[in-house]
Amino acid sequence: MAFFALAKTNELADGFMRSVKTPAGTVLLIVHQDVVHIIEDRCPHMDIPLATGSLEENDAAGLIRCRAHGIAFNLENGEAEGHWQGILPCLKRFEPVYRDYSIGLELPDSGADD
Repeated sequence: MAFFALAKTNELADGFMRSVKTPAGTVLLIVHQDVVHIIEDRCPHMDIPLATGSLEENDAAGLIRCRAHGIAFNLENGEAEGHWQGILPCLKRFEPVYRDYSIGLELPDSGADD
């Protein structure tokens, strides 16, 4: 596995949101109520980048709302909210990894095994 940095930890504050292209696809790094979320940066409805959407509150959980059709997704479990729940696939989520004052992802090595 190879570490891929998305941001420096000193950049992270509540409301932080950044889209980053990685070798595994584009991800969206979000900080909501001091919790870091990393999701695939695309709405599963029509592949619209979620980075162009908006962060919202929903009880204790945060939501990311797609700008195209207003579909909201729960940041904690990736599920669509409202009448889309159970119809659309959940957002693909990634485990944050901290290394050397950076936050990122562990990605599969791209090199071939000997």
